[in-house]
Amino acid sequence: MLSLSVSFLNADHEADPARKKQAAAKLREAEAKLKQGAAFEGIARAYSDSGAVQELSFNLANDRQNARSPVAQTAARMKAGETSGIVEENGSLYLLKCTEKVEPGSAFSKYEDIKDQVEQDYIDRQYEERIRQKLAAAEVKVNESLYEQWNVQD
Repeated sequence: MLSLSVSFLNADHEADPARKKQAAAKLREAEAKLKQGAAFEGIARAYSDSGAVQELSFNLANDRQNARSPVAQTAARMKAGETSGIVEENGSLYLLKCTEKVEPGSAFSKYEDIKDQVEQDYIDRQYEERIRQKLAAAEVKVNESLYEQWNVQD
């Protein structure tokens, strides 16, 4: 997710209605240029406060956290390649471009594609567990007479 943002907070970190109006006009102009086919990265550099495009990512499976963020909610509804309208959050206005979207659970591989690896992982875990059991049950006996006969020289 790429982001272009413009703040409308004043020096005291309070929302300034005049700055909000200016920020909205600035983003409407940027939005119009995007609709004409301009590249998002170039528009972000020209119009955002930071002078650069920002990259954002959201965990779409975290509904509780995303419910508090209008930007995250907008991102969740977007499709790859789509550009959002203007979104307001925490004293800033945003335009978003969805570059990639991975739906929760869609990143899993098909079982048929990884069957051999799954079987090998299962065998390895069973083997490790068996070794742990054998080590836990092992009884170590020290033969004192042989131990005392052993010479260690520098």
